[in-house]
Amino acid sequence: VECSENARKALLGGNWDEMARIIHKSFDLKCIMAGEDSGAQPETVKILISKLLEADLIEGAMLCGAGGGGFLLLLLSQGVCRQTIENFFESDIVLINRNFEDFKFQECHISNKGLSTSIIDDELIGVDSFHLSWHSP
Repeated sequence: VECSENARKALLGGNWDEMARIIHKSFDLKCIMAGEDSGAQPETVKILISKLLEADLIEGAMLCGAGGGGFLLLLLSQGVCRQTIENFFESDIVLINRNFEDFKFQECHISNKGLSTSIIDDELIGVDSFHLSWHSP
């Protein structure tokens, strides 16, 4: 809960360094709670985050979802762009383990509006009663 509250403050204040610290701490806590052999942090993800931190290319990282794969969020260090990360990945990471060949980079933006929900039919509220939509950034 503390991480969520601090993340909100960091986002509202535009403090990306603090946001990176918080997401990294939150991810570490998630892995600790899940347990060492839970799969919450696959070995490839652990290696990638470690190498990116060692190279000062990222300030923080978090594997979103329930673990075992999914979407890896990276907050890049100041002056680092996506292409730098992709180049480092190709030249220094893929060679370590063939499992990295399955990694894909996706375009992502932060939306100021986020996810919205609305009730379509308030008579019988069920799964079909809601409309979910993402707002473009």
